[in-house]
Amino acid sequence: MYNFDITIYEDALSLLLSDKADIKAEILAQLQQEDTAIEFIGEELQDLCDELMLDTDKIIAKFETQSCEELMKYISFSETGITFDYEESVACGDRRVCAFRIACNFDLDRYLKAVQKD
Repeated sequence: MYNFDITIYEDALSLLLSDKADIKAEILAQLQQEDTAIEFIGEELQDLCDELMLDTDKIIAKFETQSCEELMKYISFSETGITFDYEESVACGDRRVCAFRIACNFDLDRYLKAVQKD
């Protein structure tokens, strides 16, 4: 399991008027905006492949061609791992925007099992 954080941004008024934010969709949106999390997951995956003496080049090549949507199957989060990020909220310069830090996990073992089946 590789643990990482994603920061998502929500409009405060939308949060007040809506039922609930779609956190999974927000995580995906951040990943699609070239968040560095994908890069770090790739590095961790490469280290694990080297450690397990797997075909690192093949696995990393597959990882790099997969879309964020495909990789989301291996990403999980817990609602208890969500915190308000006051400093980031202030830094964005828009008082209507709230930043939240989401603690996420990428299941490296499950990913490797799926890739090795291909």
